[in-house]
Amino acid sequence: MARLPILIASRLWPAAAVLFMTLVAAQGAPAVGVDVLAEGFEQPLGVVAAGETLYVLEKTGQVRIVEAGRVDDVPFLDLSSAVSTRSERGLLGMTFWPEEAASGILTEVFVHYSNRQGDTVLARMPIRDGQAVPEAAVTLLQVDQPFPNHNGGQLAFGPDGYLYLGLGDGGLANDPLRAGQDPDTLLGKLLRLDVRTTPYGIPDGNRYAPDEGRAKVWAEGLRNPWRFSFDAVTNTLWVADVGQNATEEVNRVAAGTAGGHDFGWSTLEGDACFRRDGCDATGTTLPVATYRHEGGLGRSVTGGYVYRGDAIPDLQGWYVFGDFVSGNLLGVDGEAVADGAVTPTLLAKLGFPISSLGRTQDGELLVVDFGGRILRLAPR
Repeated sequence: MARLPILIASRLWPAAAVLFMTLVAAQGAPAVGVDVLAEGFEQPLGVVAAGETLYVLEKTGQVRIVEAGRVDDVPFLDLSSAVSTRSERGLLGMTFWPEEAASGILTEVFVHYSNRQGDTVLARMPIRDGQAVPEAAVTLLQVDQPFPNHNGGQLAFGPDGYLYLGLGDGGLANDPLRAGQDPDTLLGKLLRLDVRTTPYGIPDGNRYAPDEGRAKVWAEGLRNPWRFSFDAVTNTLWVADVGQNATEEVNRVAAGTAGGHDFGWSTLEGDACFRRDGCDATGTTLPVATYRHEGGLGRSVTGGYVYRGDAIPDLQGWYVFGDFVSGNLLGVDGEAVADGAVTPTLLAKLGFPISSLGRTQDGELLVVDFGGRILRLAPR
């Protein structure tokens, strides 16, 4: 059974809608809650900040603009006619050039979506008069998807200036293609591209560079890296990888580390053996945090960001993330992570499916409710 949020949302949300938000932090954890910023979205999957403006991705293919809490009637981008939304497909990721996002003056946008045939598309398109122009889009990469789930999602620039894209293992269950450990497929991988050249270049340090094709791979051994992020202060990479039937995991890679990491799937699920036909984990980068499904924290890790805002001082340096199934907001004290996997701390029981988190330009965190809202993390 797949664990990416989108697949199970249709049967989870009706029940979740009647739950009340419960703010119950673990003893000793920072006290946090959420305030609603905007609502009325259709299956939102992400939120990206540029200056003071927020851009909300909807699974169905539109990107909506939020300014001062108001949702514009005209979408920033409309790919609804080009996007498949079956299962875990849809408009899955978006990012801007970092320097343009900081200034709010935008000229180009990068998007990751599932086309009508269900394949992964990475495209770039110009922005004119405040609107993306899909008619002028350039396709950088297209990857065949054998099943409609485990498509990954996140698209982000790293501190090295390169564009990173996370792809899942292609779907179904139990990695039937063995994609996670197959160097000849882009599935189950974290890709890294130099998009400052045309159409793109292969950066030094990628796992298989300069081998053509698989040279795009920066790291491997991933099941479904739905969301990953870079710490705005330390540049550390945090990758949340959705588990199969037992364990959710969070991986961390220190800044300046060369590519070539193997996060273990499907030899491992989390830090435990998964394959009965062999469990050689030599050279594997083990997760820094895991939680078991039976433990009550959740069953589908969403991922998040390291908190670097000012509103919640006690949360400084914590990696804050969510779980779609439980609706729990979780955290890992980034300063306390050492050898071996820790169990995340329960920060709050929000009671709704958390499909993504976002980060404002001033370091505050946003929470995306798949039911249609954008919320802001706040002290309690």
